Amino acid sequence: MKSTLAFRMRKRRALGAARALEQAGDHAGAAATLTTLAHSAPDQATAIELSALAAECLLRAGDVPAGIVDLIRELLTLADESAPEESLKLLTRACSLAFAPSRHLAGKTSPICTDPEAFMAPFQASPSWTNLTASGPPRTTSPRGDGPLSVLVLADSDHRFSRPLIDAMKTIDSTLDFTVRTLDDIAGSSKSSWPLRPFEQIQARSKDADTMNVSEAWYRTLLEAVEGFDVVWVEWCQRTAVLVSLLDLPHANVVIRLHSFEAFTVFPHLLKTSGINSLVTVSPALDSLINRLRPALAPASVMIPNVVELSKFAGQKSDRSAHTLGLIGWNAPDKDAVWALELLAQLRQVDPRWELVIAGEGPADNAHSYEKNYEATVRARADQPDVAGAVTFLGQRDDIAVVLHDVGVIVSSSVRESFHVAVAEGIASGAFPVIRDWPGLAQFGGPHGTWPEGSIVSTPEQGAELIQREFNSHYDAESLLAQISALDSSTTAHAMRAVLRGNSS
Repeated sequence: MKSTLAFRMRKRRALGAARALEQAGDHAGAAATLTTLAHSAPDQATAIELSALAAECLLRAGDVPAGIVDLIRELLTLADESAPEESLKLLTRACSLAFAPSRHLAGKTSPICTDPEAFMAPFQASPSWTNLTASGPPRTTSPRGDGPLSVLVLADSDHRFSRPLIDAMKTIDSTLDFTVRTLDDIAGSSKSSWPLRPFEQIQARSKDADTMNVSEAWYRTLLEAVEGFDVVWVEWCQRTAVLVSLLDLPHANVVIRLHSFEAFTVFPHLLKTSGINSLVTVSPALDSLINRLRPALAPASVMIPNVVELSKFAGQKSDRSAHTLGLIGWNAPDKDAVWALELLAQLRQVDPRWELVIAGEGPADNAHSYEKNYEATVRARADQPDVAGAVTFLGQRDDIAVVLHDVGVIVSSSVRESFHVAVAEGIASGAFPVIRDWPGLAQFGGPHGTWPEGSIVSTPEQGAELIQREFNSHYDAESLLAQISALDSSTTAHAMRAVLRGNSS
């Protein structure tokens, strides 16, 4: 008893010290403090808990600890052996390690992209996890014909991709009646009590719908907000999508649209597949990835590209565009703006008139440390002598059509993308595309199948050669535009309309 009490006191002190070290920026020191304590833990469960906390310290700093897969397996095994409430906590901790952003979004690859089946294998071997995520096949809904249809478009907070698609559908079908809301609108002041944090989401997923209907206030509030609509369309496959999939909506067509980052989170795995009709993905590569990552979603999966109003970007190029690269969006490590800077350096070796404009804000003030390190790396590379003075950071711009007036070559330097709207906008403006063969999604097709094959390259050197060979030879802008004509809003709007009406195959 005395030794147990002494360990509890040491644990309390160690946790406080670790917090202080992390707040001071010493993540490695915090992890070491917890790891040392784990070695003297009185039982295996406590040792695993402390080891997981140490791993989380490193992951928050962007470092992936050795042995993380073994630690995830140990947490899942412990979950299988524990009482229900403790089991859910252990599953949550396993998910926090498995889906930590620094494992998937901080570098050029992700274990999810390398081998989805191997990544999920520890979870699939866990009865606790398979019981939690088990659900029937997606629902089928009878086609709704061409009559009036009420559509609720719901998101956590972000409707920047749904609004253009809504506007495009309104032009082809006046009988679609859209209501656009956010979770904040519905939850109001009670949002803090909703199951939105990972453990709470996993708790909610573990409960029976009939029980929630009686005892969970969030369930009743959300159900009341959505149940009168013919279609409930959830934009982004994250917290709100999970909650909507748990509702009893037998008469609604439930559509969830997944973009990119959600595929690297736990949310798609918590969806109750029997609670949704369609999962819309925005590119062939993303569709392939999510269907391998969670095969139970495959029957509901429909691929519809992001909407782009191509005609909006048409116009004459300025003289400056003849030697200007454009990169639209660079705020996250997977945008890999350094690749675009290396492309610029290659071009300037031949012709020093080349320059690069970068539109978009950098990482936010509250960004992860690995995102801030990425920004510092980009700016340091932009200051190197071979490109110094030839790089302009424009910051956030809402007039991308104006920015593209001065861009002759639109660049996609990303490690991975869901779709990359900026490429379509660039091509529509008459810019020549140079598209990196997104290495993070290479085995799923990357940009192939969406973008012109002749514009896809693997290295900055290949990109420079392509520009010198094709762009300087009066490339056929109209031919390139024709190759992406299927991405125009007039096409994508018809496809999404079919999904909302239950007519997609």
